[in-house]
Amino acid sequence: MLAEGWFSECDGCWKHERDALLHLKAISSKAKSQHNYWLSTWVDGTDCCQWENIECNTRRRVSKLNLHSMRDDRLENWYLNLSDFQAFDDIKSLDLTDNSIAGFVENKGNVRFSWQTKLEGLVLSDNQLTNDIISFLSGFHHLKSLDLSYNQLEGSWDISGICALSKLEMLDLSFNYNISGFVVPQGTNIYLGNLKILLLNELKIDGTLVAREFGDLEKLEHLELDGSFNIGNEFFKSIGALTSLKVLSLCSCGIKGSLPFAGWSKLKMLEEFDISSTPRWKGQFMTFDARSYEGNSFLCGPPLNKSCTPYGIFPNAFDVEAVNNGGIVDMEFFYISFVVSYTSILFEMAAVLYIKPQLREKWFYFIESIISYCHCYFREWFPIQHM
Repeated sequence: MLAEGWFSECDGCWKHERDALLHLKAISSKAKSQHNYWLSTWVDGTDCCQWENIECNTRRRVSKLNLHSMRDDRLENWYLNLSDFQAFDDIKSLDLTDNSIAGFVENKGNVRFSWQTKLEGLVLSDNQLTNDIISFLSGFHHLKSLDLSYNQLEGSWDISGICALSKLEMLDLSFNYNISGFVVPQGTNIYLGNLKILLLNELKIDGTLVAREFGDLEKLEHLELDGSFNIGNEFFKSIGALTSLKVLSLCSCGIKGSLPFAGWSKLKMLEEFDISSTPRWKGQFMTFDARSYEGNSFLCGPPLNKSCTPYGIFPNAFDVEAVNNGGIVDMEFFYISFVVSYTSILFEMAAVLYIKPQLREKWFYFIESIISYCHCYFREWFPIQHM
């Protein structure tokens, strides 16, 4: 009886989950659009595991749910009711991007649903969420990935709710343009020791950022602070604190002057460092010598004596002036390679003509025809005037 009430072998998925999905469709969209066309596959009586933007596990339970841009733009802001998702006991990933979500309906008695404790990935990007979102995050104990980019977070943001997410590995707060800083209430237990990816692009945080502020994130591998104009040379003085870092992106941060030497040799895992689109970025790296990169096995190219090409060829000299002018081409090396290449071509042609008599005969006939044509052309257009 239980199986008959909850699961239909013919339809393939669990009935109460299909009903919950159809309920979300009904409250979120009144018309088809170029963004929610996939909702046309959500038809009652069919296998919901085959519907667009839905993935099921081996138990035929919904495990991934992508509701990106599902909500009709003509509707008012959406206040999400967590009880609408309580049917999805095995859900691991939920994407609610671009749905005009402005907040959550408060549940009486602060009830926490079982799906909250199982969710690992939550995307709330491009919505209308404010600082109140933080109070709803603490219930997602197993969350590993959280995307809150492109929302309305502002001011000094209380991150105590995020600090409770001890399993969090990826956090994106980018493009919340009005965030001026982060506040941790006194007595709050801070532990984000599993965080590997932190994206804080285009935040206007008050004060000057320095690398040691991220030093407690022991497993941090990927840090993006693009467009943060409060980053100066002070940031790099403590760069050695980020020992597990693999990717550091500081694009369009307006960094000027020479970068400090100290600490770079401790970044033995660093694979990618990007400060492009900043003034005079080429000249800044000219202040480094090979000692600054010592122990970084993933780096290659000048000034290191390690080639980035598969054949181990790069210019012998690392010309600072040439780099500042837009290139590091060794002109002597270029001329030698040019002469060698064309000389080898001439010798190869001569060898082929010597070995193949018929080809040699056709070649000389071709050359003779060219000479005759040129002779006639010049006689016709540039006749010799006899005195």
